[in-house]
Amino acid sequence: ERSVTGAYVGRSLWRSLGQPYTPTSVYLAVEERDAVTGALDQLDFVDAWQTQEMVTDAMAVRLSSGSLVAFILILFGGGLACVVIYNLGIMSFFEQIRSLATLMVLGFYDREIKHLIGVGENILYLFRYENGGQPLRWVTRDQFDRLYDELAQMNEFEIEERFGVSREYAALLLPSAVIYKKFLELTGAEMIWIPGIRLCEGIVAEYAAERKFIKFKHNFNNDIISTSRNMAKRYKCLTAHSGMVEEFVLQMFDAMKRYHGLGARERLLLQIAVILHDCGKFVSVRNANECAYRLIMATEIIGLSHLEREIIANVVRYNIRDFEYDMIQLETEGTLSLGKNGKQEDVRLLIAKLTALLRQANSMDRSHCSKLAGCKMAVKENQLVVTTDSSEDISLEAASFEQKASFFEEIFGIRPVLKKKRSR
Repeated sequence: ERSVTGAYVGRSLWRSLGQPYTPTSVYLAVEERDAVTGALDQLDFVDAWQTQEMVTDAMAVRLSSGSLVAFILILFGGGLACVVIYNLGIMSFFEQIRSLATLMVLGFYDREIKHLIGVGENILYLFRYENGGQPLRWVTRDQFDRLYDELAQMNEFEIEERFGVSREYAALLLPSAVIYKKFLELTGAEMIWIPGIRLCEGIVAEYAAERKFIKFKHNFNNDIISTSRNMAKRYKCLTAHSGMVEEFVLQMFDAMKRYHGLGARERLLLQIAVILHDCGKFVSVRNANECAYRLIMATEIIGLSHLEREIIANVVRYNIRDFEYDMIQLETEGTLSLGKNGKQEDVRLLIAKLTALLRQANSMDRSHCSKLAGCKMAVKENQLVVTTDSSEDISLEAASFEQKASFFEEIFGIRPVLKKKRSR
């Protein structure tokens, strides 16, 4: 049997369907409403009755309830949005504090810093109306201090009105100003330059550079290397030995370019690993490799991704301990992005290659006396031949070189050989 709900069907149509006509409701238009309602109460077959006003009032109550539910949902959504934005602001604040801590670890007191560069939305909002309604490009220390004192006395509503920002950004301006003030106090800088650059511009520029749409005149690799050297200096490992090993490893990398299949970015990672390979001794000589791993992983190196920093940390860790292919744990899970390396297996292989190069180069200065300075390297007959004309005793270097050669051959399929020219 089929039944129809929510539709009103006349008697003739209902009977044409072969169904008995049994009405369930009746609409009455009467003038004497009170008399009719009294009569309806006396009829046994009438279950209930409603007037037009009762139906209208019931519908109004339902609409009112719906409006209340909608208001509660909107209020809940607004509260949730505020919580999310507040948490994002707190995360941004602590991220800036972490960057500040990194800068303090790397050190900057050996250089006089006069200018800071302020980028991002917050610094733009702070000074976009300070120059007669136009944004300021240069902010002196006195100008910043005056604005900071004014900002510290405002509530969120006043900040929103004063700087023309939304409620969400108003809550972020004071924490941002605190960070900039802290940077000014720590560095002693006299001025902040505001170039008007936002995060979006940086993302677009990076995207365009990766796809060769644009080419930067500035070499950012030098900035990364400089940061790494500052970190090494802080941990007392920027020595003549690390400089000599750096020279050896880059010479070895270039000599084997046809065999290792690595590019310029991997060469940079290897160079940074050499610069930092002794930083763990600042904490513990006995457990230097693990300490170095933790120091590198805990320090943000500007210009390197988390994965790249993880690769460097693992190369340093396995420099003086047995290499375990299956035991390398990477914090970066899922699809990885580093040039051609798209899987964790590829990243582990890259770590193995860089570790083999670092080990072999490190063995060439085992005595820390630069005895093999000026040596020549070339691949000949499936061997990496290192030739030196040093007149000093290189027995220690030769023994260490031979000890590291097996792992190098295991990774590259090429046996490193150290040869000393006979002195005439």
